[in-house]
Amino acid sequence: MTKSVLKSMRLLLIILLIIPTFSSLFGIKVYAEDIVVPESGSVYDDLPANYGVLGIASQFHIFAKGTSKLNAHTNGNIASAIFEGEVNFGTNIHEGLVSNEIDYLESVKTINSSSEIPDNATRKTKFVVGVNNQFSSVDNGNGIALNGTKLDHLKNADIFQDKNKKYIDFSSEFNKLYATSDQLYSQKPNLTITNDSFDDPNKRVIDLASQTSSNVFVNIDASVLAGNTDLNINNPSNKIVIMNVTNSQSNLDIASKIVYNGRSNQETENFSDANISWNFGNDTHTINFNAPFQGTVLAPNSAIIVNQNLDGSIIATDVDIKAETHRWDPNPIILNGAVILKKVDSGDKNKTLAGAEFSLFAKDGTLIKAGLVTGEDGTLRYDNLTNGDYYFIETKAPKGYQLDASKHPFTINTDETTEAQSVTVSDKQNPGEVILKKVDSQDKSKTLAGAEFSLYKEDGTLIQSGLKTNKDGILEYDHLASDVDYFVETKAPEGYRLDKTRHAFKIKANQETDVEYITVTNVQKSPVTGSVILTKVDSGDKNKTLAGAEFSLFAKDGTLIKAGLVTGEDGILRYDNLTNGDYYFVETKAPKGHQLETSHHEFTIKSTETADVETVTVSDKKTSPVTGSVILKKVDSADKNKTLAGAEFSLFTKDGTLIKAGLVTGEDGTLRYDNLTDGDYYFVETKAPKG
Repeated sequence: MTKSVLKSMRLLLIILLIIPTFSSLFGIKVYAEDIVVPESGSVYDDLPANYGVLGIASQFHIFAKGTSKLNAHTNGNIASAIFEGEVNFGTNIHEGLVSNEIDYLESVKTINSSSEIPDNATRKTKFVVGVNNQFSSVDNGNGIALNGTKLDHLKNADIFQDKNKKYIDFSSEFNKLYATSDQLYSQKPNLTITNDSFDDPNKRVIDLASQTSSNVFVNIDASVLAGNTDLNINNPSNKIVIMNVTNSQSNLDIASKIVYNGRSNQETENFSDANISWNFGNDTHTINFNAPFQGTVLAPNSAIIVNQNLDGSIIATDVDIKAETHRWDPNPIILNGAVILKKVDSGDKNKTLAGAEFSLFAKDGTLIKAGLVTGEDGTLRYDNLTNGDYYFIETKAPKGYQLDASKHPFTINTDETTEAQSVTVSDKQNPGEVILKKVDSQDKSKTLAGAEFSLYKEDGTLIQSGLKTNKDGILEYDHLASDVDYFVETKAPEGYRLDKTRHAFKIKANQETDVEYITVTNVQKSPVTGSVILTKVDSGDKNKTLAGAEFSLFAKDGTLIKAGLVTGEDGILRYDNLTNGDYYFVETKAPKGHQLETSHHEFTIKSTETADVETVTVSDKKTSPVTGSVILKKVDSADKNKTLAGAEFSLFTKDGTLIKAGLVTGEDGTLRYDNLTDGDYYFVETKAPKG
């Protein structure tokens, strides 16, 4: 054998030895050391929120209890019992709105090496497989292979595997989905659509603009979807829309292009408008989507074949993707429950009672609704209750019956049933009622509101306190057993004297319609008013009273009571007939020779049975006197420029009172006198200048 041949054989041997140990390209199988990845945990730890009646299934683009086959790009995440993926999948677009991407492939038959989308700053991937799959390390520990296929887009930290339990129990989840499908079918439709619903079969529109319910249920005949013209669904208020497909055969070919709110099929992370779901029921079907479709598909027992673009979650037994699909997670469908309360006679359960009033509470005591009243048939109904525990409390018994103030609990669980819950409440008959009327003792036509009473049994046992007459002076009480009872007034109407006497009445047994009437009078109080006495004094001498000071009197809120109130010769003013309350004086004119004092001088009138007299003392400071001066100039009569010294004068007031004598002109012929108060004065020369 030649050297060249031997060299070629050695090279071939080396190549053959190397190939099984290198990672794959384009999905070629690779073989390397097996590795153990972290345990998967539970999907409910990763998806703990309330996703409505579709549950966790609504958080996957494909949710299949059987086989999912991917033969076209699938833009979304997948949960499937058996997986055969010839092409890649994953939520391809990154808009920063989906923070977690979860996949669960229980049994992987084939998978494309480009499956899933690499993590970025806004999204984290969790990729979970079942226990019977094998992982191995490749690329010197930098990569990972699943059942021999390297996963190019996934990091080791993204990958998990079942160990002791399944990440998703498909059997359990689909049992709930079967019930959900039936539950959705059981809802009363807001709208029913058949081929006859459209005036023009070539322009088919389902307009939901007039729908007011938060959940809109539409029963749509399967034959409508078989039509090959566009089906436009307008939902301008973005209600949650459930399309219940009726009269479907074992095989259904959908030829209608669904156009929802004018939207086109597209990749997106924005699911805010994903408000339409299609319920195909639990009958076994093969459903072919032969036209572009929008909305979540609920077909738990069906095989779904997608031959055209489809946006939404696909929930089915088997799913075969032959055309591009897009994740569009539905907004939660929340089905609320209802309760019907029936009020009956405790002695005759067939006798229903109208007029019973109830309040409805959540278990934690939060008031849901007050003032719920049973109708003529003895029932009341309350809708739109979310799952949880509630109770009724009777707040007013039917006429002639005793109040039952106990709690009447019930539970809403729409996962088990959407039928209204039933609550029956019974009341014992009351033999009678009493009506008390409160009137003025002098004018019986004048009724008195606000009188307060306590009601007692004959032996003094308190039945009820705090009973008040209404605006018509009436107090009614109709929860009385046969007995002798009495009222005692505990608070009189405003302006009236309290009447402490007992007002007795008797309720007769076995007379349901017996009504006792009582009239109680009150004597009006004579109004007691108060007075105020103000004394004006000098601030330097409190014993010196000041006449002529003028004041205005105000109520506390600034309302003027009286202006121009003047202190007399004794420095006093008095004001009477003041009702109880707070008041103040303000000085508006000071006495002569004193300064004005403008502060508030407050006082309070507190008259009870006797008149209250309040005193106020106000002091004023004297005004500092303002004085003037006079200059006298003495001149020669013949020469006015010649001043004369030595002339002597006396100064008098106008009335002749001597102010000062011996005032002499100086060398300049002048004399000056200061500190003269306002007034008239005169000089008299008492000694002429020399010569």
